[in-house]
Amino acid sequence: MMKLSETGILPNWEIGNLHLKEKIKQHFKKDLRLEAALIELTYAGANPLEVKPGESATLLANEILDLPNGIIPVGDGKSSVAKTDSSIKVAGFGNYALEPGYSGELQVEINPYKNRVRILPGEPLANMRFYRGCPQDCILDPKKLLEAGTEDVMNNSANIYFDEDYGDPEIAGNKVRLTLNLSDGGDSGIVGYRAKETDKVIRLVKHGNLLEDFFEPIYQCDEYSLNEGDFVLLKTNEKIFINPYGKIPFVGNMPSINMDGLKVNHAEYLCYGSGPHAPVMEIHAESGLQLGHGDYICEVTFSSICGKPLKMSYHANGNLNNKTIAGTFFYQEVA
Repeated sequence: MMKLSETGILPNWEIGNLHLKEKIKQHFKKDLRLEAALIELTYAGANPLEVKPGESATLLANEILDLPNGIIPVGDGKSSVAKTDSSIKVAGFGNYALEPGYSGELQVEINPYKNRVRILPGEPLANMRFYRGCPQDCILDPKKLLEAGTEDVMNNSANIYFDEDYGDPEIAGNKVRLTLNLSDGGDSGIVGYRAKETDKVIRLVKHGNLLEDFFEPIYQCDEYSLNEGDFVLLKTNEKIFINPYGKIPFVGNMPSINMDGLKVNHAEYLCYGSGPHAPVMEIHAESGLQLGHGDYICEVTFSSICGKPLKMSYHANGNLNNKTIAGTFFYQEVA
């Protein structure tokens, strides 16, 4: 296994080693849910839980940490949770800060804005990444990642594709600023979705007919009006591709931001080798306002990763599963 950076986010094989050394444990023995460079935190409760809009629930995560010094855990939301118009906060149990070498239980606080949500035991609540070194120091200069161009995908460190009507993205420090797409809905004309007013209870993870039951389409336009309390799903103009063949392995982070009466979130993880696709923004309006096509809506940073994540084939309870670890049978690289 080739380690390409001494600082950065730990790849799956390093996280798995922590699990086998019992530096990542569980209250109830289950498969550890693992992605390319993160784990999923799951609900440790024994009974289903329903949380109403305006309420806040603090849930015990099944995962327990006993990390080595210098490893920093960072938790954030999942796209499946964000699409219920719920915010997520991860902390040490008792609301302790997640510091380097953190040892202890984890809690996940959930706050639904619009819908009643139902959470079942064992369901994933949030994502957690593990940094070797300070997370801020792991952020890469986007200009260096972009300067290779987009002609030869196999040899580029990174590629970001743009609509023909848009030039190079605006770069502010170590952040790439992305803009809102309201006018290009393709053949369907649909550019996004707006949450309906409903009394239905939505499952936190397995939503069922999410778009049909809880959303109505937004059709292409130049401007779109939001009322206080509205929740919409909209895409960016820019399409991001994280090249798995690049010389510098990295992942994309799109932190939640508050701007002009909006809470803007992108909980979908921009993992190594993903794309090209336009990120979907989960947008909650805290006041009435007008959105315009091409408006700045969010930003992305790119962080180094300590080694290339493996393509994985796991033996979980006798079955192959590409997202879990069970016991000690794991990490067989797929050709």
